[in-house]
Amino acid sequence: NHPIHFRKRKCYVAAMATYKEQVLIRFHYQGVEELFDEYAETFEEHLTKGLRYKTPELMKREMDLAWATEALADAGIKDEDVGEGQDDSNGKEKSSSQRWKRCLDLGCGSGLAGDVFRSDVKYLEGCDISKEMVKICKKKEGIYDKVVHNNLMNHLRHKKDDSFDLIVSADVVMYLHDNDLAAMIKEVHRVLESGGVLCFSTESLDATSEEETFRRLETERYAHSCKYVLGVAKEHGLECKRVENVKVRMDEGRPILGDIFVLVKS
Repeated sequence: NHPIHFRKRKCYVAAMATYKEQVLIRFHYQGVEELFDEYAETFEEHLTKGLRYKTPELMKREMDLAWATEALADAGIKDEDVGEGQDDSNGKEKSSSQRWKRCLDLGCGSGLAGDVFRSDVKYLEGCDISKEMVKICKKKEGIYDKVVHNNLMNHLRHKKDDSFDLIVSADVVMYLHDNDLAAMIKEVHRVLESGGVLCFSTESLDATSEEETFRRLETERYAHSCKYVLGVAKEHGLECKRVENVKVRMDEGRPILGDIFVLVKS
């Protein structure tokens, strides 16, 4: 029971706990990769027709609304003052008229988000953890300029600082293990240029307490509280431009709610 031996034993226990956690994380992402490799051929039809999935379109809408609202505010006009059929953008729409220079689609899947955002960007790059999904993306001509088989964290870490002005991620954050959302947002902040935008969706957490930030669901997906996401974003230098709670898809006949975030690098 010498103090030195006790300290060594504590270090050993801590090291084993860290190793165990790393193994669990590796198994988690291996499971995600295998799931989508097996699911790839039927993924798009099941998602869009069976689950009535519209997340990329909703993300695009929220981005449009974020800058339309800003244009109204600049003009001293309130949302409710705009009548039906009026041009509410004051000529300053961001998403629908501005062509983003470089967009990165994290977790691009079969290319559903890429298809929605393609007309707004000059260069579109995608990455996905599933090699089978990447194969499907590459078969679709005219959407992505580059598609890579890689998990999003590895892909981000190999990107230069300030190299993209738009990063999107549709229906991906819910597959990130535990607290990896914070690590992702930290890397996104580095990769975005000043004034660049991150738009992504989460699955809403029906929190049981103020302290609950995220929860692993029976579906093996993670739900995040809106407050937690906004706190992480602020901590890493991303300002909330807009957040909206929406129905992201259906599941066994019931709507699944999620949050769509439009964040700007300040």
